[in-house]
Amino acid sequence: MFCTNCGAKIDDKAKFCTSCGVKIEAFSPYTVSVKPEQAELPKPEELPRPEELTQSGQEAAPLQIAGISYEQTVAQHSAPQQGKKEPRKKTNIGLIIGLAVGIPVTLLILLVAVSIGGIAKYLQKVKEFEDQYSNNYEEYEDADPNGILESLDKTTARRTLLIYMVGTDLESPDPDEYEDEDEYYGGAATEDICEICDAYLPDNVNVVIECGGANDWVHPDVPDGKVSRFMVEDHKITMLQNLGKTTMNRPGDLADFISFGEEYFPAENYTLVLWGHGGGIPAGFGNDQLGDYYEVLEDFEIRDELENAGVKFDAVIFDCCNMCTLEMARALDGYADYMVGAESYVNGIGIYYTEWLESLNGDVRAFCEKIVKDYMNDSNNNGMVGSMSVIRLDMMDEVYQAYIDYLTEAKDLIDDGDYVSYFQARGNCGYYETNDSVDLITLATSYKNDYSTELINAVVNSVVYTESDFSYGHGLMAYSPYESYDLYEYGRESFERLNYDSAITDFYDSVMSRRLAYLGEDDIEEYAGDWYIPDYEDETDYSASESYEIDLVEGSDYHSVEISDALWDNIMSVSLSVFIEESEDRYFDLGRDYTWMIDDNDRFALVDPEKWFYVNGEKVTYYGTSFYEDYDTGEWSQMGMIPVLINGEECALYIYNDNENPDGEVWGYSHYNFDTDIEEDDFEYVEEDDEIQLVHFYCDADFNYEYVPLNDVIMGSDLKIEYKEINLDDYSTFGYYNFEDIFGDTYYSDSAYLGYAGVLD
Repeated sequence: MFCTNCGAKIDDKAKFCTSCGVKIEAFSPYTVSVKPEQAELPKPEELPRPEELTQSGQEAAPLQIAGISYEQTVAQHSAPQQGKKEPRKKTNIGLIIGLAVGIPVTLLILLVAVSIGGIAKYLQKVKEFEDQYSNNYEEYEDADPNGILESLDKTTARRTLLIYMVGTDLESPDPDEYEDEDEYYGGAATEDICEICDAYLPDNVNVVIECGGANDWVHPDVPDGKVSRFMVEDHKITMLQNLGKTTMNRPGDLADFISFGEEYFPAENYTLVLWGHGGGIPAGFGNDQLGDYYEVLEDFEIRDELENAGVKFDAVIFDCCNMCTLEMARALDGYADYMVGAESYVNGIGIYYTEWLESLNGDVRAFCEKIVKDYMNDSNNNGMVGSMSVIRLDMMDEVYQAYIDYLTEAKDLIDDGDYVSYFQARGNCGYYETNDSVDLITLATSYKNDYSTELINAVVNSVVYTESDFSYGHGLMAYSPYESYDLYEYGRESFERLNYDSAITDFYDSVMSRRLAYLGEDDIEEYAGDWYIPDYEDETDYSASESYEIDLVEGSDYHSVEISDALWDNIMSVSLSVFIEESEDRYFDLGRDYTWMIDDNDRFALVDPEKWFYVNGEKVTYYGTSFYEDYDTGEWSQMGMIPVLINGEECALYIYNDNENPDGEVWGYSHYNFDTDIEEDDFEYVEEDDEIQLVHFYCDADFNYEYVPLNDVIMGSDLKIEYKEINLDDYSTFGYYNFEDIFGDTYYSDSAYLGYAGVLD
């Protein structure tokens, strides 16, 4: 099967994904329920209809948007009785890909493990390449074909670049997983080999590649199901060794390649590229089809490999997802000068190699920065998003010490009763598709204490260059357990093996212990390790979430919702669900958006939304799935889905917008069954020739849904998204608020006819 979070191929019995680290059985980063529970729709006939409303003359309250939690319950269309907790209906969706060289689909973010590009495209490019340059690898079955190694000059070069390319299912997906042969994708490693061979390498520079980890290779010179080593010369790869069927993800494998490169290609400077699946903690690096797919190299194991090889690198470059972490930087400190990597996934086209390889004889920081610029330019030009940074590793001690001081202070505050504030702030730090890592600057900004500035400054000094399309991305993240308490036992090993200060482990031990204490005995028994602190059970209030009061307050111009202090103190997100009444028993479900308005009485005003999503001029059913806001800078970003038919098939079209692009852009789509509420483990980009039909969702008072496609067909090349003002003055609209607390439970207000948004003006 495939991981629904990152799209990576995983064993059917796997407990968690070693590519992105999520728990397979229960993890759902975002949840969309489009088909509601069968419940009677509260009919607000006794309330004044919009045409009867008059202007109140009240001063407008500013639009406010709440932060989002790591896990959402979205678009539950029933409006329960006030304060009643409803069971959450969950459906996994693979919003964001946690792959190496990996594959969007976002966000943060949206991409799919197998969406690298059609196999036909790669085969055609490889065919052209083969016609010009290819050798026939089948001639070489011994370890040193034709005695090439013995004939090497071994003159000390200016630089040797070592590329450790674990092709895995990025190069060789299993075709049995695809019903339609035309949907078989692969060849990402081959594509990058072609980019490498296209480069005009400087004199006195060596490029050496080890290829393996894949059952099949698209490139004709790379043996299927084996590990082989090549040098790049004259725009082609020449085999140096065929090591047979062996692995690239066990202890000693990477060190052996590094030692090989040093022995046969000595240089004044060495640079290392690690290519393959990545996922931070605890997913690690280097899933390998030729061995135990789930045996990966963790950050501390990569450190051990570099230590055993005894080679100092000027830069270690990660062409894989989610490896730009404090833990990885700490592991590399002393073994390299710079680290290049991404906080987020690395999208389908990966690092673009051709141009920066041509500057390998220059300054290391200069070509590291060029890697980031080329990658981001190439991504954006192809309609993709991403992030990548250059980290100065000799600054890691300062970052590490500032992090210790920050967490020491945070623990004191939490022990004094500030747990909820921390949890709320942590939940508004944005979501990378890994396993509870967080951008350090965003964390220090969201949860402020006396050491926030110290930590922010240290990170800024260490991140010498960064580009990010994510509003919550500033260059360097750290493993910061938050929602995936079930993975903490695995992730905590990095703290121990990297010899982290006890202040860090003590902080997260206490946070995760409190988290489990709130969840209850069953979760404690299943997930608590030796680190669990039972004393925190006494300070958790299990009944808090049962005592919320949510009252509908009637008004002459509009109605409002008043919530209890207990809910307000524990709130994680607020959203508004909106319906348009077309007849007595027919309602157009406009969807749900993370927008709310507070009136002069500090109540949530039930008024028409000011803005909504339009596609090619048509207002659409839209369900928000995540929201992030930096309250200091005003930066925000939002992800949501629009139900559509694409080429006649039911799909969820994902839209991302932020303060720099408020209208939003299409990130892609996944196939989605409207009736069963099940989303497939795929993600695809919208092509120019795709035929798209908008779908309106309608329901009756009993929440029996029907899905009505609009007649007009929109070509993918003509698709236009707008998030703009919506005028609902001529409609009878009603809606209700959705409140989610820090425990992951969602509560609903009663529904009411909505007043004009203008009543607050």
